[in-house]
Amino acid sequence: MTHPICYWAALIVAVFAVERSRGGPPSREEAERREKITEDANAARTPALRIAMLDKSFHAEVSPDVRRVVFGLLPKQPDATLDTFLTGVLKDDPDAGIRSLAAKALGTCGTDQCLPALAKAVSSDKETEFVMGCMVGKATARRDATFAIAELAARFPKLSDQAVAELKNLKIPADPKGNDSLADARTQALYQITRDEKLLKPFLEQLQSRDAKVRERGAVALRFFKLKVAPPELVAAMDDADAGVRSWAALTVGEIGDPKTIPLLTALAGDTKKDVGERCNGIHALGRMKVVAATALMRTLLTDESESVQIQAAIALYRIAGEKVKQFPAGYNAD
Repeated sequence: MTHPICYWAALIVAVFAVERSRGGPPSREEAERREKITEDANAARTPALRIAMLDKSFHAEVSPDVRRVVFGLLPKQPDATLDTFLTGVLKDDPDAGIRSLAAKALGTCGTDQCLPALAKAVSSDKETEFVMGCMVGKATARRDATFAIAELAARFPKLSDQAVAELKNLKIPADPKGNDSLADARTQALYQITRDEKLLKPFLEQLQSRDAKVRERGAVALRFFKLKVAPPELVAAMDDADAGVRSWAALTVGEIGDPKTIPLLTALAGDTKKDVGERCNGIHALGRMKVVAATALMRTLLTDESESVQIQAAIALYRIAGEKVKQFPAGYNAD
């Protein structure tokens, strides 16, 4: 069983069909090119100049890992020129991971004119290779484009009805392996826009299944609804008979950030009789929520028998109190 203590890695494996690995860190030359792009972008005096510079650098670069840096440097203001760059990447880039980043960026900083491009990507983006560090596999940008539609509707409420119509009219392609979870993503995106509680019901029912794998899928799926209150069924799943269900439930509850769940997460984090993966998810949740009352507990957990618990406590302590202790993993970005 894969504990969601490493949930980003688990999610990548779940969403992408990973085929092989490439050994070795990024080359010195790639690191230098990333730094050069960053320096040039920061030197651009206007958003228009920055977009033009990033567009040029992006299309001159071969390495997907170097091209990825561009998406963290984009201006945040909606702009037609930015739309043109991102929709072009979403339409034509050969790397599925890069197209996914373009879709996300359109959701967070595109104009109100980019909905058609996102809807097209959801319905027809093709499976291609992606390269992410040492991982190589195949994927599509459909899932990220689906959530980008919901993000766009949140930023431009006038698009809500059109966004809902686009999502409801989408024909979800057959996916026998279930790698993209596109049907679930559409439901999750629709809920983000409409807050229609009926859309939650099937996933809450999964938490009541006799099959632990089904219950686990329900707990994982609830991560993507952007819930504001933790459903009682999910909170109850933190005490499930199956360790995998408990771990994912704790992680999802923590990501929701419902203050009423803080006592449960605190008890879980400090219970040495519990599974290490579950405890780490409780610690992670308290750190994400920046629970000041958990500061003393995090300091205590720095001497826990489990090294994993110590590391998670160090990260949580930094997020809560800004303290960076020796157990904090080198190079980890907790901000």
